[in-house]
Amino acid sequence: MRYVLLCLLILAFCLCSAPVAAEIPPGGEGWLTINCDTDGASVYLDNTFKGTISGGSLDIENGVYSSTYTVQKDGYYDASGDISYVPGGEPNLVITVSLTQKPVG
Repeated sequence: MRYVLLCLLILAFCLCSAPVAAEIPPGGEGWLTINCDTDGASVYLDNTFKGTISGGSLDIENGVYSSTYTVQKDGYYDASGDISYVPGGEPNLVITVSLTQKPVG
């Protein structure tokens, strides 16, 4: 009986824990941070979904090694561009984008 209760308690704890956004560890390399003024926007690197903007940004491990980015959300124009990582240069990149809302109607 105690074993079952313990298992249920552990399961409840796992289900209630909030997901944690990735953060660049001290000395970490290869991270790409996308800053965006539109929470809920989807981020794609080389046409592969990487996550959703939350709290104004998204940190992506090994993201600097991608070629292109696209940030999109329904009702907004997409923002996209090239990722210009120079090997041996700055180990982490920050890209800031601003999505423009489409006209209603």
